Amino acid sequence: FTRLRKELQEKGTLIVKENECGKESVKEETLLQKASESLSKNDPEMAAYFIAQATMLNPDNIDYRLRLADIYLKIADLNLAQVEYQDILVLDPGNKEAEKGLEKTKL
Repeated sequence: FTRLRKELQEKGTLIVKENECGKESVKEETLLQKASESLSKNDPEMAAYFIAQATMLNPDNIDYRLRLADIYLKIADLNLAQVEYQDILVLDPGNKEAEKGLEKTKL
């Protein structure tokens, strides 16, 4: 994570910045926008990074978790996809999208 953070700082794409209290802050909307841009540039790994950051800010957001799990599935990281889909089902039992995605991780 530290290496990726340094690389993002060098590229000027690090979204997390210090606020006036010296604490890091970021807007979820900005992270989601950067994720969308990364996907349009065919960079799902970077999109996963941005959505994971948004998920850390709002861990109960099912939409963020579904997006993240779907990207993990797309980049064939089946273990992370499976964890995300299972977490979604804990937060929202019976979520059809998560159930379908979880099945795909077992193929």
